Amino acid sequence: MCKINGDQQQVDLSEKAFREPNAFDINPLIYYRLSKPLKADAELPELDLSLFYKETADHGIEIEIEPELMYERNDSLIEQT
Repeated sequence: MCKINGDQQQVDLSEKAFREPNAFDINPLIYYRLSKPLKADAELPELDLSLFYKETADHGIEIEIEPELMYERNDSLIEQT
């Protein structure tokens, strides 16, 4: 379970899922699909991203790292042996 945009989400952490795009990518693609070329002076309207993504007050990444002590060097044990 991961907390994404303030909500608990079930996330597949396999290598296959990591390499494929998903709904929680940091830079998701939103684009226009045009059926014919634009005129030279035409402008596309700005997209309101709040229609696609929930806005939160959270910024950055929060991680917790737990050391694997099984492989840590034990100097006192080395001195005794």
